[in-house]
Amino acid sequence: MHMWSKGFVSNTCTVIGKKISLGWNIRKFFGWLQGQQHCPAWERAMLRLKGMKKAAWKDLMDIPAACWSRSHFKLDTQCDLQVNVCEAFNRAILDIRDNHIITLLEGIKHYLTKRIAHQKDLMLRYRGNICPMVQQTLERSKIASGGWTATWHSDDDLALFGVTNGIETYIVNLLSRTCACRKWQLTGVPCCHVIPCIWYNQKNPEDYVSYYYR
Repeated sequence: MHMWSKGFVSNTCTVIGKKISLGWNIRKFFGWLQGQQHCPAWERAMLRLKGMKKAAWKDLMDIPAACWSRSHFKLDTQCDLQVNVCEAFNRAILDIRDNHIITLLEGIKHYLTKRIAHQKDLMLRYRGNICPMVQQTLERSKIASGGWTATWHSDDDLALFGVTNGIETYIVNLLSRTCACRKWQLTGVPCCHVIPCIWYNQKNPEDYVSYYYR
């Protein structure tokens, strides 16, 4: 279910909005709340929501956080999909979904055939070692890593680091491929805390991207 997390939260906002009056700031807060990646941050955010709109907090507490918050997702999927798959597919077949079933199925087959051919053509011309969208995500992490400093913790494997920006500190283990923020485990792509540790060892961040993306 977490692959449609963004749309799930949007739909949740709509349902809750029918019960109580939600301002735009509260709606934006829901999206930010969904993106919290570890439990302590999620708990603090929920307390903030409780102070802003107790009825919204109560409704969200009735929904298992594992269904909509990154902080409670399992770590074995390694997926950074942030769009609602069902809504994206419905939008793609918007012009044909009211047709008779045979016409509808032919339309879906035509759409999928064109999409597969288009994506294959793109990949044939691509020269990178990992998927293009994942490479873009990694490049954004490289840029965001500029404000973070890695400190090696003197282990024999050169794997354990503390990473800080002067305000927050996260523990990174390159050997187990974990970061305390959980983003690396959730997505399979090194986050901005991991990049300085990789560079400290004079390695390439691309080598630490999950093999699922190769």
